[in-house]
Amino acid sequence: MTFNVVVIGDISIGDYLLNVQKLKDAEKLNHKAVMYCKAKKITIKNLDTQNLYCEADGELMGSGNVEIEMMEKVIHLVA
Repeated sequence: MTFNVVVIGDISIGDYLLNVQKLKDAEKLNHKAVMYCKAKKITIKNLDTQNLYCEADGELMGSGNVEIEMMEKVIHLVA
């Protein structure tokens, strides 16, 4: 199992606002600043002095450095 990752580079607020709904609807964007990849572990580090905001599944996770790892077979359900 892997995460589907969308990395958005340096875009204007106008480009973001024009495309944010497409991202939330899981539509692929054809934009030079957008990159798609898959990963089992994601580490996001803020290398700037500005706040870094992270969003997952359309929800704001917070700001600052983030590390997320896909953990398979961790939750066991009993029926």
